Amino acid sequence: MRIETNRAWTVVELLAVVGGADPETVLVFGKTLKADVRGVCWCGCGGSTGGRFVPGHDSKFHSLAKQVARGLAVMPEFVSDEAEADFMKWHDAEVPVHEARVAAKTVTDAAKTKAKADKPVAVVKSVEPLCQVKPIVTIDRDSVKYRELVAMVAANSK
Repeated sequence: MRIETNRAWTVVELLAVVGGADPETVLVFGKTLKADVRGVCWCGCGGSTGGRFVPGHDSKFHSLAKQVARGLAVMPEFVSDEAEADFMKWHDAEVPVHEARVAAKTVTDAAKTKAKADKPVAVVKSVEPLCQVKPIVTIDRDSVKYRELVAMVAANSK
């Protein structure tokens, strides 16, 4: 028979437990093995764990606390008072960070708006064309002018 020593036993309790035992029964005193103690994951998934969280669920839980602090999620139901205390620790740490971030963004946005309003307006001056463009004239292929132009281009390209 194994008697757990995780708690304090009174003599009356011990007598009640061992009172009906066979005189040949061996009593073993010891603590509950950690492997035998299982809890429920604090994130609310219902997973069984030897600690507070199933592996990886602590980051999910703490991320949710930050989202609630930023107003992006609703407050969840908690599996225990300890889980709620841990959640609120992360939540309360994020609130001033989020408020500072919002205040900084407000200041930055105001500065950008002011800078945009103070920026001088570009004035475009009238610019003289870089070259004079003559109007396009259509020349008849049978004209003398056309033959002279073709001959001049041919002579310059050699």
